Amino acid sequence: MNIGDDDLEFLRAVARHGGTATKTEIRAETGFRTGKTDYRFDKLTDLGLIDIDYADESDGSGAAPKVAEMTSEGEQVVRRRGDGPDDDDETLRESVERLHERLDRAEARLDVVTQMHHDLADEQEYLAGQMGLAEVYLRAARRVFENDLNIDFEQVMKEIDEGKD
Repeated sequence: MNIGDDDLEFLRAVARHGGTATKTEIRAETGFRTGKTDYRFDKLTDLGLIDIDYADESDGSGAAPKVAEMTSEGEQVVRRRGDGPDDDDETLRESVERLHERLDRAEARLDVVTQMHHDLADEQEYLAGQMGLAEVYLRAARRVFENDLNIDFEQVMKEIDEGKD
């Protein structure tokens, strides 16, 4: 029996609706276009995995919607592949738990980065204060050199910059 992923997805959608699902419900679950859904109705009926029926009431378009009813063979295929509704619920729970764990790790990393940001801001503030203090000391030294010692501060700095210590 050649059951592809799309066939199995169709069967899972029917299983999630308790073994009976309209074409509209199946399309909503799977995202299949009309042609793809019609093909699966025909193929899975031929394989004996679903029976086709029609809903008692119209879907508003004038025609009663097509309904897939899972056969016992179809249920076996879904069970054998381990993809029944209970498994989907368990898989969803596991996925949510993994997402929670990832979120917890991301929040912890964010806390570390936030603390590092605050530490850097504190360091920046400290260094800005130190640079201001150094500027005051340099101005005082320049005043002493030029006013009290008659030394051309600019010339001294130029010579030091040129490597003539």
